[in-house]
Amino acid sequence: MDLIISVLADSKIFQGISKETIRKNFSSFSGNIKSYQKGEIFVSEDDFQNFIGIILEGEFCVTKMYLDGSQFLLQKAGPSYAVGVDIVFTRTQISPYSVSATEDSKIFLLPNDVIRTPGKIDEKFRLIILENILTIISHENMRKYNTLELLAKKSLRDKAITYLLRQKKKYNSSTFTIPLNREQLAEYLCVNRSALSHELSLMQKDGLIRYTKNTFTILAP
Repeated sequence: MDLIISVLADSKIFQGISKETIRKNFSSFSGNIKSYQKGEIFVSEDDFQNFIGIILEGEFCVTKMYLDGSQFLLQKAGPSYAVGVDIVFTRTQISPYSVSATEDSKIFLLPNDVIRTPGKIDEKFRLIILENILTIISHENMRKYNTLELLAKKSLRDKAITYLLRQKKKYNSSTFTIPLNREQLAEYLCVNRSALSHELSLMQKDGLIRYTKNTFTILAP
């Protein structure tokens, strides 16, 4: 239980709320914990979703599938990340994407009505959660805007260098390790994996970057 409370306290959903308060209200959440094996689907596209999933351990990938069988990687998420916040507060509550475990994982399911309905948990506690959710959704909108801006780049090189420069800014270092392997990066950029690998090799040859597996160094300003 202590581990669960600690992970929940680290989640942006419960930001600004003490572990003691979370523990006190835990039984009122009416939530449950589910385990998922590697490759198992947590949420499928077009599923009705009436809960928020807070990852306790492991990792999940959020993806969008296309008719030709290809997929677009929207995000990788680990412990304390809240899945589905942007879905449960829509009118339809229908998921536009799929979420699957990339390794054996556990997730805490928090029913939507516990947050939406007054009286199920302490009202002051509930209002803080709602304020946190508003902040999360705002940040998600900005992240999606940045993704659209990235995908609007016309050339593969422009997409790759834009992504890498953002990582440089994020880590405040010219050398950094990205969280995506080559296949996942290709899916995120919506490009062919072989073409991406070839372009990265050319960028290294041109003196723009240096890399070993997922660790990159930006050489050009």
